[in-house]
Amino acid sequence: MEAIQLNLFNLQRFQIMALYANTASEQTVSPSYVYAWFAGVYPLLNESAPWHQAYEGLFEVRATHLRELYQFLSECYAKGEPPSFFQLEEHYGIRGAQRPGLIWEQSTLIRACRYLYLREEFSRSFWTTMLSGDQHPMEAEMIEEKFDRDSYFFE
Repeated sequence: MEAIQLNLFNLQRFQIMALYANTASEQTVSPSYVYAWFAGVYPLLNESAPWHQAYEGLFEVRATHLRELYQFLSECYAKGEPPSFFQLEEHYGIRGAQRPGLIWEQSTLIRACRYLYLREEFSRSFWTTMLSGDQHPMEAEMIEEKFDRDSYFFE
């Protein structure tokens, strides 16, 4: 049964990504939703699209973890105190010798933040501050990169 669900998940993932990549079709899915499927991030904030709900346990970044990250960043945003990416890593215990943390790894935290960025959550200055100076790993710079049809290939 587990293999069947994984196959259905991969088929759904392919269909969503293919729909987005098809230049002959009208753009009917958002970049953030496609990115979530592409990157293994549960698309928690794309509530109008139900296709991911049956597969919550198959996304590498689970809904509960993304919800907690979103709440934490929302609190920082409300206070006007965006954390640097290194501070975010420290908050989740994945800095220095404690890699990976209990829930997050640097790569999953970057992908989750990129999903939120592509959803246009928080202001651009919030993200710019998070990634300013030398307070982030070079890999985190992908958070602010554009995601479009040319961002992935099917081979």
